[in-house]
Amino acid sequence: STLAVHAAGADAADELAYALSAAAAYLRALTDAGVDLADAAATLTAQVAVGRDTFGELCKLRALRTLWHKLLAAAGAPDTALRGLHAVCATRTLSQRDPWVNLLRVTTEVFAAMVGGAEYITPRAFDEALSARSPLGRRAARNTALVLRDESHLARVLDPAGGSYALEHRTHALAREAWARFTAMERDGGGSAL
Repeated sequence: STLAVHAAGADAADELAYALSAAAAYLRALTDAGVDLADAAATLTAQVAVGRDTFGELCKLRALRTLWHKLLAAAGAPDTALRGLHAVCATRTLSQRDPWVNLLRVTTEVFAAMVGGAEYITPRAFDEALSARSPLGRRAARNTALVLRDESHLARVLDPAGGSYALEHRTHALAREAWARFTAMERDGGGSAL
């Protein structure tokens, strides 16, 4: 999960590097305990925060899939895909002074998560920053995801962003930067150094 590092202010490349470092640490721990690498890789899922930069966040999710495959290929399990990608709307984007604008922010975050390929999405209630989520806030969050999925048919296309030069370029640039930061983290001790 990268929720804590995202809430602390990490950018997308740092967030992805942290996710890879944590995954590598879990893989090492599981294989050291005698679990087969493919079985260990199949047990891992990723939880990522999605902020309000719609295109940047959907590229982050797409880059995570590429990086996950690269990590597992380097570990020796190239045929193991990311088992589950859980996108959670970011807490740091919620406004207390004008909670109604949070409806729009959560909508764009859920949109980015769906287009980015998340299997599981957790929207936030628009009034969550006020310390108490109301029934209306919870209902609006749930229905936002349902409207985007069922009425806009965002979940019917395998890769809605695929083929867009701008998004492909941004995804690959982010993946390269995150991989460079991940390898630097690993040289400094990996997940244990965090």
